Amino acid sequence: SKKSHKRARNPPCPFAGELYRRCFHSQSFLLPLSLSLSPSSLCMNGGREKRTISGLGRGTSVKTMKLTLSDRISDLPDDLLRQILSKLSTKESVSTSVLSKRWRYFWKHVPALDLDSSKFTDQWYLEGFFDRFLEADEYLKIKRFKWIYNAEEHCHSSFVSRIDHVVNRGVCNLSILSKVNTEDESVQMPLSLYSCATLVNLTLYGVDFNALESELVSLPCLKTMHLEAVMFHGASILETLISSCSVLDELVIVTRHDDYLGVVCVHSPSLRRFKLESMREKGGDPDFEIDAPKLEYMSITNYQFERFIMHRISSSAKVNIDVVYEFDVEDDDPMIHNIITAISKVRELTISARTLKMFHDHSGLEPLPQFSNLSCLHASLSESFWEMFPTFLGCFPNLHSLSLEFDCLPETGEKELSFVPQCFQSSLKIVQLKIPITGTETSSKMQLAKYFISKCVVLKKLTLNESFGNVINNISNIPKLAKGCEVVMLKPAYEDVSHGSIMAAPRNLTGDGGGRQLVKEEESAAASSAAKGLLNDDSPTGKRTKSERFPLPRWEFAVFFTVFLVSPRAFVYLPHHGCR
Repeated sequence: SKKSHKRARNPPCPFAGELYRRCFHSQSFLLPLSLSLSPSSLCMNGGREKRTISGLGRGTSVKTMKLTLSDRISDLPDDLLRQILSKLSTKESVSTSVLSKRWRYFWKHVPALDLDSSKFTDQWYLEGFFDRFLEADEYLKIKRFKWIYNAEEHCHSSFVSRIDHVVNRGVCNLSILSKVNTEDESVQMPLSLYSCATLVNLTLYGVDFNALESELVSLPCLKTMHLEAVMFHGASILETLISSCSVLDELVIVTRHDDYLGVVCVHSPSLRRFKLESMREKGGDPDFEIDAPKLEYMSITNYQFERFIMHRISSSAKVNIDVVYEFDVEDDDPMIHNIITAISKVRELTISARTLKMFHDHSGLEPLPQFSNLSCLHASLSESFWEMFPTFLGCFPNLHSLSLEFDCLPETGEKELSFVPQCFQSSLKIVQLKIPITGTETSSKMQLAKYFISKCVVLKKLTLNESFGNVINNISNIPKLAKGCEVVMLKPAYEDVSHGSIMAAPRNLTGDGGGRQLVKEEESAAASSAAKGLLNDDSPTGKRTKSERFPLPRWEFAVFFTVFLVSPRAFVYLPHHGCR
């Protein structure tokens, strides 16, 4: 019949509800659509038909449900629809071509394109798709572009030409992740990238940067720059690149072991977040110098330097430092003094055991300064630091929160921990202790817990990891100097197979004085969130809640089920998320 023929040409949209759900929950600018994208106005069949669906019931009871299905999404203006589709991947955007004739080529006018070489049978098909997309609308501005590039035979001229086209289309967000492993020819960026006036976010992995004259580099709108495993063919090219970004807000650099970078020089008056990490295993990292007065967060990890200079960072900054520097303990090295002085003004500090040892070795020549502004400290300690850490805590008179992680404890505390830092008397309220899991009951465990419980005047909470489990009953009997002090022991996160969830149940020990403590099992919000963080949301094997396993609301399920009854063949157009 004509009616059935019409259905065959334009099948109902079986995933319009999914499109509605993805768009509605994507960004805050889509909230005004909540009225137009109501459950009773879901897009079906391109908007040319209205159907009344009844007969859906639940269980043995029969209920009549009538849904008027009209095309309200297609009533939206083209600009808003393009903005909605730009939040989806290119694969999902192309899938909307089955909605109706209007949507058939609409994806070619979306200002976003993301490609993955592994999703195409060969490079020829990918390049053909790329070229057809650009040719479909020669005036289209590409706001977002991502390419996971992996070609068996890299063609420099072809690659550079295509990236150059994207840059000239006014790209704002550009991500190039190169997985090409070739020694004959490197994956280089076009010259137009160095002077892109519209670029806001830049992410590059495994590509090459050639040395350029500073007057050719200008990135006036760039706010975020992530450079990982990038080959710099020149000692000062990174400094030139950073200095050309007048509004740079976030910078991430992961150096590779074979680059020619002589110095990581970061001079930026606008930079607020900075991360530096080395991929070298045997040291020999480039020299480092930073001057960023507005810096709020800095992380430098796995870095072994010969020259390290910190000029200015914000006094409210959070610093994570894991650096190594070999120096003669008999000489007062000004470089170590410079580092200690710079980080002594920060608000929050995370420091590794080897960096702490370097500071301690230097303190034999010069006493450590007072970290008067520091309120939160996370420190990793070696066994050799056992007797010295109370004196070390004396450098933090206004410490509020402390987290100590020992790589090993001595079998017996040879020396009693008697020194009482100033922060114990006035400010230290939260303490977390972590030690390795051992089957033996050492006196050092008791001595460590007792040191904080019996000497901290204002301590509110002491958190112990599961390694204290064999002495927790003895710890519960220790008289507390601070009234109302709470002792919490976190059990290891474990997976509950029967319920399909990850749980962590801390034990809360509370009571007065040295009396027998009542041990209660209660849920810890911090431990629960940490346990949930162990799950990979993108993993198909990850355990999920009932709502996550079946994300559709009831009304969308009803529409889906009804569409299946009316036209089962339409479900061949359902997008397969996560499948190649």
